[in-house]
Amino acid sequence: MQKTKVPVLSEEQRAAVCARRNSVVSAGAGSGKTTVLAERYFALLEEGRAGVENILTLTFTRKAAAEMHERIYRRLKLSRNDDAILRQLEEFDKAGISTLDSFCASVLRGAANRYGLSPSFSLDEAASEKLLADFSLRFLLENQERQSLLQLTIDNGFEAVLSGFTRLASGYFVLGVPRDFRAMHDEQMRVISRKLEEAALRGAALLRGILAIEAGGKGASEEALMSLQKELASLGEPEALAREMHCAEFRAVLGKVEKQRKPGRTSSVAVTAFKEAIEEARKLCAEFDGLLGTLQKRELLEELYGILDEFQARVEAEKRLSGILTFADCAGLAVRALTEDGKLRNYYKKKYRAVMIDEFQDNNSLQKELLYLLAEKEGMTSEGIPRAEDLDREKLFFVGDEKQSIYRFRGADVRVFKGLAEELASSGGELIRLDTNYR
Repeated sequence: MQKTKVPVLSEEQRAAVCARRNSVVSAGAGSGKTTVLAERYFALLEEGRAGVENILTLTFTRKAAAEMHERIYRRLKLSRNDDAILRQLEEFDKAGISTLDSFCASVLRGAANRYGLSPSFSLDEAASEKLLADFSLRFLLENQERQSLLQLTIDNGFEAVLSGFTRLASGYFVLGVPRDFRAMHDEQMRVISRKLEEAALRGAALLRGILAIEAGGKGASEEALMSLQKELASLGEPEALAREMHCAEFRAVLGKVEKQRKPGRTSSVAVTAFKEAIEEARKLCAEFDGLLGTLQKRELLEELYGILDEFQARVEAEKRLSGILTFADCAGLAVRALTEDGKLRNYYKKKYRAVMIDEFQDNNSLQKELLYLLAEKEGMTSEGIPRAEDLDREKLFFVGDEKQSIYRFRGADVRVFKGLAEELASSGGELIRLDTNYR
C-alpha cells in the first residue's frame, strides 16, 4: 500500500490555501481542489485560527462530504506528531463536514416549532413530489367549477393544468419564501398597460410615416396608399390619437392599415414604403390583440391569482402536516430562522470562524443568503440578508466550476456563483483560479 505523502502544491494552489480574504476559487476539472480544501483546513488548524469544531466545511452530496471527511482526516494524520494537530485529531468527531442540505436541516430542527413543523421532519424529494401531485389533483377537483379554472381547463386541457399546478407545488413553492400572487397580478396589469402605451407610440410613429410617404404615381397600390392617407389625415394628428383614444379604438385605426392589400414586387419607392408599413401594422396589431386579450380577462386572472394564493397556503399546510420537506423548503426556512432570530444567528456566527463550501456552482441564491448570514460581522445584526460589505472579511471560501453545473433540476443557478467574485471583491474579497489540469 502506497504511503500517503504531504502534497506538493503548485503556486496557484498555494495562493488558494493561504488566502486570508473572503475568496471565490474557480477550480477547473482535475485542478486539485479537494487537495486545496484539505490543505486549507490543515493550515487553519496549524496556524491556530480555528479548531475542528469551528470550521464548517460544506459540499453538495453525501458521497462528496464523506470523501472530504476522509481526505481531511488523512491529511491531519500525516502531522500527528504535532501536539496541536494530535489534539484536533482527538476531537475530529466534532468536525462540521457535511452537505449544505444537512447543515440547513440542523439549523431548522432547532427552530422547527416556530414554523409549525415537527423537529422530526424528513427531507425527501421523491416523497414530496408524490404527495404534492396527489394534493394538486384533489385541489383542482375541489375547485373545478370556479370560473377562472374552468376557462383555464377549456383553453389548455385538464392534464396540462394539473401538470402546471403540480410543478408549482413541487418546484416553485418554498416554505419560508412565500410568493405574493396578488402582487404578481397587479404587476402584470401594470406591465400590460405600459406595453400598450409603448405600442401606441410606435403605432403613432407608423401612422406619421405613412402620411409622410410621397405618393402620386399611377397604379392600384399608389391609389390605395393615397386613399388611406386621406382617411388617416381626417382622423387627426397620430400622436393625439394614440394619447387620447382608448387602446382598442386606436388598434382599430391601425387596423385600417393592417387590412390593406400588400403590394407585390415593385420598383416604386412609395409603394415599397407602403408595403413595409402594412407588414409593420400587422405585427403591431397582433401585439395589440395579445395585450388587449389579456386585459379583457382581467377579472378571470384576478380570480386565478387569488386561487393560486389559496393553493400555495394549502400546499404549505400539507407539507407541515406531513413533515415531508424538499431541500429548498429546508434552506428557505433555515434562512428565515437565521434572519428572524438574532440569538440563533449569533450562535452560529460565533461557533464557526471559517466556512468552506465546495461545488458551489450547484447551489442557489437561498444557499448564498444562508452563508452570508453565517459570515456577518460580529456585533452586527442586519434586518435582512447582510450585504457583502457587512461580512467578516476572512470567513468565506467558495470553490466551484461553472462548467460542471449539473443540478439545475434542483434549483441550482450557476449565475449565483458567477456573480460571487464581483460581489465579494466590492468588500475586499478575491478571485483565485485553479486552471491547471493534473489528471
